Order: sequence, then structure tokens, then C-alpha cells
Amino acid sequence: GMLLLMEDKYWEVKEWAASKQGRGSASYNVTYDDLETGKEKVHRFSSSSKVTKVTPDKADCMVMYVQGSGKEEKVVVLADEEFNEVEVSLSRFHGVAEKDLSEGKKVVLWKDDDAIVKVVVPQ
Repeated sequence: GMLLLMEDKYWEVKEWAASKQGRGSASYNVTYDDLETGKEKVHRFSSSSKVTKVTPDKADCMVMYVQGSGKEEKVVVLADEEFNEVEVSLSRFHGVAEKDLSEGKKVVLWKDDDAIVKVVVPQ
């Protein structure tokens, strides 16, 4: 569940395992979700690797509308707690169909400064 910033991308760690072969140094296999694409990946770290842990801020938002059509990138326009408009690419809503993003639907944004780290649509 830890969030990391690696290679300018945000990762959500699913599991990790230490491994060591013979007299060699230990390494760590980390299984994570790439929060930009939603794909699960595995990365191997050496024992001396350093990572950046992210503690994001939570913002409750509501869907105002979806804009864009055809080959154009679709964008979901949200209103935050102070009714400021926040535009989020539809591709960041992993596993959520566009028809499920109706006006007034609650969405939770996790942000690191101004960067959107994670988008969650509560059931």
C-alpha cells in the first residue's frame, strides 16, 4: 500500500520479497501498480537502493462532466471541495467505464503537491 515516486512515475506497492543468492548481496523484488497506466509490474532493487516515499493529500471531488470525443483525449472535469475545476484524463480512471462517471458521482483524488497520484471511484 506504500506509494513511491520512481523514474518520475507514481507506484503503489502491492508486495515485496527479499531474496539472496549464496554469498551475494541481498536484493528486493517489488510488485507494484503503475498508477498512471494501472498495469502491474515487478522491479528488482539492490540492497543499497533508495526510493522516495510519497504521502499524498486526499481530496474529495464530484464529477461535473466528461469532455472530448472521437480520437481526442477525453477529460473528466471534477469539482473539488472549494468548487475549483480539476481536469483528469479519462485514462487515469482504471477499470471504470465512462458511463459510470455520471454528473455528481463522488471521486477521491490523491495528490502530491499539484500532481495527481491516484484516482479512486468509490463503489
